[in-house]
Amino acid sequence: MKKSRFSLLLFGGLLLAVIIHFALIRSLNIPISWRDYLEGTTVVSILTLIGFILIIPALSDFSEQFVGKFMIMTTVQMLGILSYMVYVFITNPKSLQIVAANILPLFIVMLFFQSLLLIRSRRS
Repeated sequence: MKKSRFSLLLFGGLLLAVIIHFALIRSLNIPISWRDYLEGTTVVSILTLIGFILIIPALSDFSEQFVGKFMIMTTVQMLGILSYMVYVFITNPKSLQIVAANILPLFIVMLFFQSLLLIRSRRS
């Protein structure tokens, strides 16, 4: 898979996941503030972009280097989302449960989608 196609699929998947996530939150009347939603979505988007920056040079490397960079990317992204949860806990502990219940599924979907894309890119 070419790097340009990979990046297009990754950003398209990110946009689609954010739109579906927003539609589900609004249709289910989940009580999350607009500010918390935008913060969480921005954090997930930035973590996805950081993962993209870390892994894009490894798409053409040998498989051992790819696996190492994939592990680094996943670790950085998980530490990022946990740091965001600590930030929410410190600034507004009352909204932690709502924010975590709304942002973590989006993060997990994006991590899963990103992993599938990377595995698929290594096979082609």
